[in-house]
Amino acid sequence: MLAAFLGSGMLLSLFAAGLHHHFADHGPPPLGTRLLGVAGLGLALLACKTDPTYLPTPRTLAGALHDAAYVLLGLTLLPGMLLLASTMRRRSAWRALAAPTVVTVLLAAPAFVFKGVAFYGFLILILAWFIVCAGWLWHHAQRARA
Repeated sequence: MLAAFLGSGMLLSLFAAGLHHHFADHGPPPLGTRLLGVAGLGLALLACKTDPTYLPTPRTLAGALHDAAYVLLGLTLLPGMLLLASTMRRRSAWRALAAPTVVTVLLAAPAFVFKGVAFYGFLILILAWFIVCAGWLWHHAQRARA
């Protein structure tokens, strides 16, 4: 799980940097890409070992970092996606992804609070959104080179 959090966090930050670079080439860079980059940091920090939830054991530094990372992820990922949807709406090449981005946030937001199966649904939705946007970014980067 450690490698999954670290790898996913790094990939999310790289993805955010790619979006930031792409959007900066076509106007002012959006705040949403910066928030996604910070969310990548939060995701990577989730690699810190969590403290047991229901045991009366003392809190550890690693557990506190894990909890703070979860809050950081929650405060940056979904708001970053909403800000990015606003940017997409104003850019003709990205307009088709604006509404699906908002729908993804609306469907994923409740699952961020719950544990268990709902959280896995959140992960699947967000991962699918990343894949679609990364493909879109790749397509536009290839067209810009040609």
